[in-house]
Amino acid sequence: MVIPKSQISDNLTQDDYRFVNVMEQLILRQDIDNYLEQYNVCKCKRCVSDVCALALTGLPSKYVVSSKDSLPPILSYYESKFRIYMLTELIKACNKVRENPRHKK
Repeated sequence: MVIPKSQISDNLTQDDYRFVNVMEQLILRQDIDNYLEQYNVCKCKRCVSDVCALALTGLPSKYVVSSKDSLPPILSYYESKFRIYMLTELIKACNKVRENPRHKK
């Protein structure tokens, strides 16, 4: 039996369960503004997005299926597990964006 594409999409966006990129959620939970300040990086939307994207590129993808209620403990678990790795990638991303911003200085 083949499930229509629209039905799959509708099922994936229901509130009961959804798939989440844990690393993306963890990066967004960080105090990015503090890193930008500390490493003297431009705070425009483009540079902030570039820092986040570069940091995520250096991290392993970690997708989970979760309900709303079960997501916070999952994020806490992975945050403690990948904290140093995540911070290292954020620092590397800040340095790279500072040295090569993708807009006029």
